[in-house]
Amino acid sequence: MLGSVFVILVFALIQIHIVDAREIFHNSLDSREAIEAAGGEIFGTPTFEDAEIGKGIYTQNPEDGVRFPTEGHLVLEQGTIMVWVKVMKEISDQPIEAMVFVAYEDGSNAFYIVHSNVNAPFGVNEFSFGMKIGGTWYDASIEPDWKKGELHHVAGTYGKDGMKLYVDYKLAAENPQKGGPVALAKGMWIGSGSMDVNAGWFRPSFWIQDDVRIFDEQLTAAQIEKASILAVEPTDKLASTWGKVKGRVLR
Repeated sequence: MLGSVFVILVFALIQIHIVDAREIFHNSLDSREAIEAAGGEIFGTPTFEDAEIGKGIYTQNPEDGVRFPTEGHLVLEQGTIMVWVKVMKEISDQPIEAMVFVAYEDGSNAFYIVHSNVNAPFGVNEFSFGMKIGGTWYDASIEPDWKKGELHHVAGTYGKDGMKLYVDYKLAAENPQKGGPVALAKGMWIGSGSMDVNAGWFRPSFWIQDDVRIFDEQLTAAQIEKASILAVEPTDKLASTWGKVKGRVLR
């Protein structure tokens, strides 16, 4: 009896804190069928390899990538974009720009999660969550020391609390820029990036991407950790589905 009361109290507390957060996009990225069922389009010849939750998509060739429509799946003013990544190359061997996630509209507005290599013309080793707003770039970045084979959960949030990059459920970097882009791209890319598929502007990540989720609110670290273990339907309120926990161990 006491145990049941405790569970109810905990559930109620969670509802108080995140009742307004809604998952507006989710894809397991574990198969061609799962991607295409969500309206996704696969480019190149990516493969599906072991990742954090079953399999994820491995984009390792120059034209590999996945494109989903953004309509109803991204919010300009505030939100959270999260995904598991598995490092498949040593950091020093990464290409100039390796795109994990990008939605780029007309060259002036964008969302992106990207790794830039120290050997690139930019001269940096950075893993970033960033935005381009009306032609100006903003980012929250870290200098990763990740090793080949490692799995990491990354999340970028944006809104009234500024931009924040979370790595493995901990705040890793932030930027005071509030709000988001002023225009939305028609497509969002995972494992690569392109403004126009005919322009040949692909930047494969050379990593595995797994279980991407997007929320319409700026989540906290605790909410991101909880959300990453939920089986939430895209139309459900996050709080109302808190009990649907998968049997995974959080790192």
